[in-house]
Amino acid sequence: MDSIDILLAVRPELARRLFTAQAMDRLRRLGALHVRNVAGDLGTAELCEALPGKAVLITGWGTPRVGGEALRCADALRLIAHTGSAIGPVVTEEVFARGIAVTQAGQAMAPAVAEFAIAAALSLLRGFHRFDREMQSGHPWPDTETGRLGRELSGCTVGVVGASRVGVEFIRLATAFGCRVLVFDPYLDSRRATALGAAKAELGVLLSRCDVLSLHAPATPETHHMIGAAELARLRDGSILVNTARSSLVDTEALIPHLTAGRLCAALDVYDSEPWPGAARLAGLANVVMTPHAAGASIQARRAQGDLVVAEIERFLASEDLQHAVSGQPFSSHT
Repeated sequence: MDSIDILLAVRPELARRLFTAQAMDRLRRLGALHVRNVAGDLGTAELCEALPGKAVLITGWGTPRVGGEALRCADALRLIAHTGSAIGPVVTEEVFARGIAVTQAGQAMAPAVAEFAIAAALSLLRGFHRFDREMQSGHPWPDTETGRLGRELSGCTVGVVGASRVGVEFIRLATAFGCRVLVFDPYLDSRRATALGAAKAELGVLLSRCDVLSLHAPATPETHHMIGAAELARLRDGSILVNTARSSLVDTEALIPHLTAGRLCAALDVYDSEPWPGAARLAGLANVVMTPHAAGASIQARRAQGDLVVAEIERFLASEDLQHAVSGQPFSSHT
């Protein structure tokens, strides 16, 4: 196995959550580990200063995009190992053109995101968030018998858009709850859908039949606003939309009237801009749950992300195939 220089270009507070002492020891055994110890996001100029001679670059949220100026400084770079999922903000097409390998840790977050999506759906179905707001504000004891009965997830028809890593985990949890699962994914065949415990369906059919719609597709030109005005209109009154994937999948401006009118319910974890100024338009609505892009944020997920990245670097240096490689056209890959 080669011994090389590794640059850990992740802000220290995040690195501490990602890499246990054991994971750091594994990295140090691979070569010379250069750790960034300055708080806050990394600037392009600082990255350029640190990149020369580094064969492996470990990136995370807050690491500047590698391309152009940064690549001119990357005289030895062979692998970019991203501790997150979406690599669009981290690499450019020029990285692939130069033959630099890229891997990412999205699989490590999949169980956490799927669990979060289930929890969000349950909150809306059973009214956890609404009861909590009322009781903490000193509201009279909530009466569950005067039109306030919740619905159980068991027995619901759940529509899943995207049999991605998270989508597969979500299907597993939904079937464990006793849900009937319909899945729309042009890359998925019926046999695989059946093996997952779901039935493949066209998007229009899925929308018209589901009680809960959970989105798990990647952000690509093809999926941009795939849930728009026409699609939202096909959802039945009282249906729940859960988006823990990418904001661009949904036409937010088309969704908001359905929410303010109370026709649909939504659990939103991703937004067109973050922080999202439009949150004030939905504040206080009993049929809306908003969270700050937190679906993948668990202690277990963060540690799994770090361990996955270390394992990928070990494979790369041993000339083994990467298990989570991203190869070419990263912005249109099915993840």
